Parts: sequence; structure tokens; C-alpha cells
Amino acid sequence: MYKMNSLCNEKFHYQRIPTTSNGQSIRLIELLPGSSGQTIECRIILSFLEELPVYEALSYTWVSSGKIWISNSPTPIVCDNADLDIPKSLETALRHLRNPQESRIIWADAISINQQDDDEKTHQVRLMREIYRRARRVIIWLGPESKSGPGEIALDLVPHLAAACKEPTPVAQQLHQSADIRQLMQLGSQVLNSHGIQDNDFTAYTAFFELFGAPWFTRTWIVQEAAMASNAVLLCGTKSVLWVDFLDAFAYSIKQPGLMNYLTPDTIVYALGLLSACRAVQRGPGQRLLDLLLQHRHCGSSEPRDNTLRACQ
Repeated sequence: MYKMNSLCNEKFHYQRIPTTSNGQSIRLIELLPGSSGQTIECRIILSFLEELPVYEALSYTWVSSGKIWISNSPTPIVCDNADLDIPKSLETALRHLRNPQESRIIWADAISINQQDDDEKTHQVRLMREIYRRARRVIIWLGPESKSGPGEIALDLVPHLAAACKEPTPVAQQLHQSADIRQLMQLGSQVLNSHGIQDNDFTAYTAFFELFGAPWFTRTWIVQEAAMASNAVLLCGTKSVLWVDFLDAFAYSIKQPGLMNYLTPDTIVYALGLLSACRAVQRGPGQRLLDLLLQHRHCGSSEPRDNTLRACQ
């Protein structure tokens, strides 16, 4: 149980984001330092989009334990010396990200955007491509590690698979050119073994592919958030890997006959769609709206209209 000794009696009230001749503005969050048992405290920093300080953008899901967070199940934090209710999943992420000694500047939608103001939400959503693109780093929060969850075991495997994907040796070249299934399996095992991976490690591979069942991967919004980032990391508990390494790891694994036993058809279809959608976003705004909506059709959002808003960015 976290100590709630820092909560206030006053409720937080948003001030409208001004529209001026100096350009668009957004709210950043100064996450104040604290120990693990203290209530989360932060300050709002209003910044022009063209004059942003160094910050990190958080990509996460409002889903917690399989349920979308709703207004009658909030978790309170202290923001500008007043109480603010936020999704429990965000409070957990901030608790893991908080530095005990120094402040950290973050953008997170549930705090940075007034969720009760539809006009503001519509306006700020249009800026999110730039918000994620300009961030020093995008942190993809998959959630805290649990004893029964696949997170940290799976992320331990990612650097090895990503390294195998970049394998420049003649063995790897043969692997990509061979049409013999038995030779493919043998060569694939050689490449994996050279990077410290056993292709019969059932626990690790199962955990890796189970990651695609995490709530974050079901969100419509992930395509823009992850694809637009110049630097993104996947974070689960205390374990992190580069997003580009995760994509390389998956791209490599689906080419290996020895690893296909760990994949379900639904996982293959979904993950290939995710890779395709990420490339589409990186190509720019020329992608047709219909194409993006079709690519995102398996993903969800807490509000149906958010699917269209994201795809339009």
C-alpha cells in the first residue's frame, strides 16, 4: 500500500492552453523526485511546440487488468499542489519512471491533455505526431513485470535475435538463399547458437511471442507513437530494449522454420500488420486514410472516434 500522505484537499483544475501568434502550445509534466512509497507529484510546464525543453514522451495503455480505465476508477496524484485523478496504469508507469533524486520531464496524454475538454483533445491530438517525433526518447510502457507474465524473459531474448538479424556471415547469407527446409533449420540453429540462443528454448520463445498479447499492442495509437519516434524503448518492469531491436527480432524470428512452432496464425497476421503500419507512418502523411484504418482494424481505443483521429495524423 502506497503512502498517501501528500494528497491535498483541493482538486486540480486545467487552465486552457492559449493559442498565440508564437505558435502551438502543449503541456509537459515535471515528474518530481520521490521515494517508492510516496505519492506521485508533478508540475505542469506550458511550452510552445517550437521552444520545447528536452523531454520524453510516454506511450502506454489505459487498459488495466483487461478493463479500460474509466472516470469512476481513478488513482489520485498531486499536480501543482492539487489532486488529479489519472489511470492506474499511468500512475504505475510514473512510479517506475520517477527518479529518487532528480526531476524528469515527460509528456503523457492523460495529464498533458484535459480529458474533459473535447475541443482541446481534438486540437492536441493533431499535434501528437510532432510531440512524439520531437521527444528525446519515446518510452513504450508495457507494464510492471509479474511472476506469471512474459515481459522480462521475452525482452532478454530480443538483443540476441536482433543481433542474429544483422548477422553478416556466410552462414546467414546461405540461410536467406536456401530453399531446403532441413538446411534452413540447421543453418538457422547455427546462427542462433552463435548468438547464445537455443532454438529449443520453449519458455523464452513463448514469452517473446506472447508479448503481442500485451494490452499496449492492441491500441490504435501505437503505430504513430512508435513509428514517429527517433529513439524509442520498450520498458517492462525494470527491463528495457530498443524498439528497433524488437522489430528486427520479430522480423528475423518469422523467417526461421525452427521458430514457427511458437507462433499462432493470429500473431503472425497481427505482427506483420504492425510492421507494415509502422513503415506506412514513416513514409509520411501521403498514406490513404482507408489504408491506415484497414491496417489498424485489429487495434482498439477507449473511444471509437480516437481510431479515426489517430489515423488522420
